[in-house]
Amino acid sequence: MNLKTLRSKSCISHEQEWFDDFIAMLKTHQFMLETNVASDELKDIYDLLISGKGKEEELFAINRQLSSVYFLKRIITDFLSEIKAQKANFIDLAISLSNTQVSVWVIINNNDEESENKIIMAEAKINAKYSDSGFYIDSMIVEESDKYPTPGHYQKVV
Repeated sequence: MNLKTLRSKSCISHEQEWFDDFIAMLKTHQFMLETNVASDELKDIYDLLISGKGKEEELFAINRQLSSVYFLKRIITDFLSEIKAQKANFIDLAISLSNTQVSVWVIINNNDEESENKIIMAEAKINAKYSDSGFYIDSMIVEESDKYPTPGHYQKVV
């Protein structure tokens, strides 16, 4: 058996596994819908899929909302993990969300350029990872002596 045959069989088994998993998920969703234990979100998605033409905008809007939740959650988790790994010091950290962006308000100690640089690098690393998906993080770094209050639309995280 040559390498091309092995790769071909591996690809087929991977594809077969993917389709088997996908069909199992569909059957699970069907069971959940039939027994009325599906979440409202799952019911809405299948109602739109089953209803057919004319509902494309609603379906894409749900898809956009789900992708936003997924990516924004990942960005927040990755950013917090990165600044923790970099041991960036800060006094306060708060976030604000839009459809495609996480805005971060960070208060650091006066003249703590090392932490400021670590936060900037964490932002750059996260943006490099997620920008191709159309999602971003943007941080506003202020020093304690600036006495700028955290804007009201931000939610304190740490």
